[in-house]
Amino acid sequence: MKTKQRYCSQCGSEKEFRILQGSEVAELRESSHAVLRESSHAVLRESSHAVLKGTDENFYTQKGVYYTPGTKPKAPDWDGGKAECGYGLHFSPCVSGTLRFKADAKKFVACPVRVEDIIVTKNATYPDKIKARGVCAPVWEVDRDGKKID
Repeated sequence: MKTKQRYCSQCGSEKEFRILQGSEVAELRESSHAVLRESSHAVLRESSHAVLKGTDENFYTQKGVYYTPGTKPKAPDWDGGKAECGYGLHFSPCVSGTLRFKADAKKFVACPVRVEDIIVTKNATYPDKIKARGVCAPVWEVDRDGKKID
């Protein structure tokens, strides 16, 4: 997979990002979610992306979902992607982007989401928010630079 140096608007620095190829790029380019494609710390793969979530010290969120490493969280209140906020799991393309939604986050997890399950909202209030029903593989803990913690 090809990589490029890109400016990350979330953390204000240059990072090396994996760039999607083929139809997935077109799909994301047509959405309002250019941040995921253009400037992301997320791991971009052909069939899934590992996007980020900030949690408390117990991997718990204010909406009542646990993101314990090794688990596969799923939204208890999924609305099919209709509303921008609520009714699903919400992620950011960058660790620092998670702080916009949980300023006191203590732990961060990478969450694999299938490309076809990513919901973006046109004319979104939060265009850097990623919404999905659940993850497609177990989540793992990352540090503030998005690197896996073993």
